[in-house]
Amino acid sequence: MKRLTITTLLILIFYQGFSCTSFILREKNNYYLAKNFDYFIGDGLVFINQRNDIKIGLCIPPEKPSQWISKYGSITFNLYGKDLPMSGMNEKGLIIECLWLEGTKYPISDNRMAVPELGWIQFMLDNCSTIDEVIEFDKQIRISNTSLAGIHFIMIDSLGNSAIFEMVDGMTLITRSKEFQPEVIENQTYSESLKYMKNFQLGQKCYTRPINDKRERFEMVSLMLEDKDLSDNSIDYSFRILKKVSWTTENGDSPTQWSIIYDINNKTIHFITKNFTNIKIIKLSDYNFDCSDDILTTDINLDLNSINVKDFKIYNIGDAKIHMKNVFEAGAFTRGKIPDDMIDAILNATSKKGCVK
Repeated sequence: MKRLTITTLLILIFYQGFSCTSFILREKNNYYLAKNFDYFIGDGLVFINQRNDIKIGLCIPPEKPSQWISKYGSITFNLYGKDLPMSGMNEKGLIIECLWLEGTKYPISDNRMAVPELGWIQFMLDNCSTIDEVIEFDKQIRISNTSLAGIHFIMIDSLGNSAIFEMVDGMTLITRSKEFQPEVIENQTYSESLKYMKNFQLGQKCYTRPINDKRERFEMVSLMLEDKDLSDNSIDYSFRILKKVSWTTENGDSPTQWSIIYDINNKTIHFITKNFTNIKIIKLSDYNFDCSDDILTTDINLDLNSINVKDFKIYNIGDAKIHMKNVFEAGAFTRGKIPDDMIDAILNATSKKGCVK
């Protein structure tokens, strides 16, 4: 078989894309960020990420690997493996989610440190407590333009500041709280979503028809956020919104694999998976994020109502390799095309490097 490069590998991985909808719900004294993750496979891992941990970013040559030391601990949801999260919350209450965005163009190479697109999420959770800090760090680092997954980011911090980061034509476009109304994004740029909703308003029709068009999901979520009653429980109502905009295929199947709601003030994460629809809760206060020799992880598909430290196990390369191979074999574009040495290269780049005491 022809030897694959890391570049070819990541093209195969991300060519398939994924569909998502995310929003922020605000109540008087709290904020919530919610997202559906729609993909061809529901395998995923939850990681306890430690502070004072030495990190090396996975980058495609000719980019040089980046290196940093984590300042904050976090809980992340990862599809492919360690330090490549799809989303997460850190101990300071910063939450970052990513969504697919066709047409993304990352900055050209310069003297800034480069990180991969999913590694950008981990870097910011490791180093930032507020949106302002994310903005400042984004001036010092960049997403490598050898990254092949076009994504944009929605985030909120414990102060209630929110933002979208989109990389268009090599420039970072940041939409902050005052301009970010309604606080909803899907799989096109925020400006395109607003334009579509203005020109093709569905109004109350949203409530009586299936919502599969990603552009219509934007309006559906916006309407439901406006219609929330003060008596509605915010977590329950957020799950109702996510259920309404879950994608359904022509054969009646739903590719919505995870639905996650982050509660900022209480620093809790509520989520369900396609395989286990009971709501699972993670409380960040239950976890010790001090650096140690062992990284802890657990499968996202657990038939539990509350996840505690005892439900996590020590991360090891052997199990990680099995997981990653399962993810690749589930996709038509990657099935049978990913050699073991390429998987080993990814796992080695993101393996435990040590602690700074």
